[in-house]
Amino acid sequence: MCDIFGDLYPCGCSAYNRRYFLGNIDFLSYSTFFPVVKKLHFKGKKYFEECQNCDAAQICNFGCPAFDDIDALTADSECNANRMFFSFLESRKKSKIKNIIENVGRRTSQIGERIDGSICKRNSDLRMP
Repeated sequence: MCDIFGDLYPCGCSAYNRRYFLGNIDFLSYSTFFPVVKKLHFKGKKYFEECQNCDAAQICNFGCPAFDDIDALTADSECNANRMFFSFLESRKKSKIKNIIENVGRRTSQIGERIDGSICKRNSDLRMP
């Protein structure tokens, strides 16, 4: 995320938090950028204890440290939202996959019918009167 001053942050949740300041678009340096990105991707003990067996970790990648910095309630809210969203996706997955397979099969047969019809038409055009 880039603010109006050209200051760069990994995302909106970390904006204006100097711990996540990546640099400025005019003065970006590896020595400023890399330690912040490394810290952002580091997952400490909390993540492995609380998140390791959570199915929703598949979509949240063990959460975002910026949410933890805001406050514990925000971090918990993000976690609960991810769990609810993952549960919703899981409940829809089987019916969605079935619909996709059926639609692909239907479209394939329609394409085959069009191709067969075009070939028959072209062959009839080639016949001599």
